[in-house]
Amino acid sequence: MAVREFHATLKNSWDSPLVRTADDVDRGQWQEPFLPSQVPGAGRIEPSLEGEWRSESDGVATGTSGWARWATRVVDPFENPPEHFEWFQVNWSVPFLGKPDLTWGTTRIDPASSDARFRLFFMRTTRLASDAARSPSKLKRLKAGTFPNRN
Repeated sequence: MAVREFHATLKNSWDSPLVRTADDVDRGQWQEPFLPSQVPGAGRIEPSLEGEWRSESDGVATGTSGWARWATRVVDPFENPPEHFEWFQVNWSVPFLGKPDLTWGTTRIDPASSDARFRLFFMRTTRLASDAARSPSKLKRLKAGTFPNRN
């Protein structure tokens, strides 16, 4: 078992599936078999269902950090055009020393586009209690479009 781990569960509250478009572990490694690209799992999350992913430290006195991004098709008959895509991204950092950090946000601009002006806007930063973030038994639940309770 790794010294530092990140466990997350994402619940899809949209009407269309969330499909993973990109991810990366900046520090540490993915915890098999809980990869963001795993289908079934976090790689494709159907409406009202959840997907789980995890990363862990992989060295002496190290932590884990990374990000994962999903896209979903949104249909709104009152908009012109009536449908568009939205992207949802989660960033995390669980250092060996210090407080864990979690940010997430949504955008209508494709993060993979060549538009150099793109910057993903993160709606809110949540600092997780370090003891909760270090406990593998406590999953941090993120519901798309809302913010988790701090517990």
